[in-house]
Order: sequence, then structure tokens, then C-alpha cells
Amino acid sequence: MAEIFFVGLGRMGKGLGKRLAQRGHKVGGYDPKEENRKIASQYFLTFDSLSKVKDFFEGRRVVWIMVPHSAVDDVLRQLEDFLEEGDIVIDGGNSHYKESQRRYE
Repeated sequence: MAEIFFVGLGRMGKGLGKRLAQRGHKVGGYDPKEENRKIASQYFLTFDSLSKVKDFFEGRRVVWIMVPHSAVDDVLRQLEDFLEEGDIVIDGGNSHYKESQRRYE
């Protein structure tokens, strides 16, 4: 089963995480809003700091970002210290494809 960490636990992030957890995947998540973390914690592990992403995984890191497109660059900067080459980051923030290409480079 996969290990997936969600950043952004609003309606969509929480919903995706919940469905994956119900299917047996190891799911963790972070949101700056305590209320979002509290609701999501009914379904999977939640953390009060983004730095916990490094401790969550036993294998390859897969981080799914579910924040507004305007916040994706900030989240990526915060994640830089916790990710390694080969890790996977999924941008679910509805970014324009040119922004995704820029971030890839």
C-alpha cells in the first residue's frame, strides 16, 4: 500500500485522504488550521507542523499538495528541507500548466 502525505486538509484534501485511508493506504496530513486537522484526524494521522513530513514515511515520499494555486510555491519552499531527489510531489492546487512546468525545472 502507498504512503501519502497531504498538505491542505480542506474539503478536497480531507476527502481524498479519507478515501485512501479507507482503502488501506497509510495517510498523513498537515494544515495550518487546527479545525481542519481535527476533522481530518478522524480518518488519518494529522500533524501540527509541516516538518513532520520527514518522520511520516518509511519508504518513498509522496506529498500531495491540496492548497490554492497561489500558495503552492510557498508550500514547496517549506517542503524543500524535507524532500529528496526521487520523491513525488503532486500539485492538486489547480495551477496553470506553465507554473507546473516551471516548478518541475
